[in-house]
Amino acid sequence: MPAAAVPQLLTKVFLCITFHWDVWNLSYLQHVTEELARWPTQLDVRVVSNKHVRLNETFHSWGLPDTIQVVAAPSNLSHPYELAWIHRDLMRDAYETGEYTAFIYLEDDMRLTWKCITSWAIDQEVLDPMNFQRQFFRTEIAPWNGKEQLSDALQHVYLPTYGRTLDIGKQKKAHQHYIQLPDPYSAVFAATSKLMARFMQSQYWTQRIGAWPSREMAANGIMFVDPPERFWVAAVVPFFPDKQLLSHEAAIQHLSNRYCGKRAHKQGFHDQAPPIETTGFCVMDFEDFFTQDNTTKNGPPHIDMDNVQVDTTQLIEPNRRSLSEDMLPGQSR
Repeated sequence: MPAAAVPQLLTKVFLCITFHWDVWNLSYLQHVTEELARWPTQLDVRVVSNKHVRLNETFHSWGLPDTIQVVAAPSNLSHPYELAWIHRDLMRDAYETGEYTAFIYLEDDMRLTWKCITSWAIDQEVLDPMNFQRQFFRTEIAPWNGKEQLSDALQHVYLPTYGRTLDIGKQKKAHQHYIQLPDPYSAVFAATSKLMARFMQSQYWTQRIGAWPSREMAANGIMFVDPPERFWVAAVVPFFPDKQLLSHEAAIQHLSNRYCGKRAHKQGFHDQAPPIETTGFCVMDFEDFFTQDNTTKNGPPHIDMDNVQVDTTQLIEPNRRSLSEDMLPGQSR
């Protein structure tokens, strides 16, 4: 059976990963890079690290292809979190070559499969002219029930009153329905060359603090570039309104299982879900994101965004900020 054709947007891809040296995270990075090495397209990967010599030796022992390379971070970073911003210069240089059709930023513990990025490319080709950005969401496994959790979702959605959905009509390959997540952070972005041009010309290319703290803005500041009317960011993910489910083709596995695992262990909850007020993240099963009425099952109160005047300078939630700030430099949100 012949292999499926590579989407035009994935003809040649430039991808950056940030890796603050941490022996415990090497196994995740190995899984991530070996997954990328299997992509059937032209892919150049640059892994930015504060310990580039050590990491380069490790890469050689893994037998990775030469297209996956380590880049040394500057030695004069003002703060370890600044490491997350180094990819900007690399991406600008790559963009200026005119060779690449897509640009991707990824954290070191996120498994981005070829199937997942292919789905992105098919959707983004349709969404790009409308200034929408086809985004992703992270998933983890809950120790208390073994089910797939949404890592970053803090609010359920009641579709009848939720105004940030998009129907682009029936498509041959792309998804038809999209939704803006109430909590759209995902720690990854993928962009066409057209979007990269707009991103580099926008304030969000360099803005360190905004809706989220610095590292989060490094990963997802692109969402705030030219959002369409009714949407407070440009990011959307596909979903199936008839099934009341998000499309799993936008899911990226958070290999470290950091939030579900850390919170369950810290609070001593292994056989039942931790109370919401002690958790912060991993508060709902993947299949429970949509609620059938305007009440909640196991998460924070639903917010009807159509009746809220959103000030994007005030969107840093206290638990989101504190969870970021109490992490070690090597940890990613």
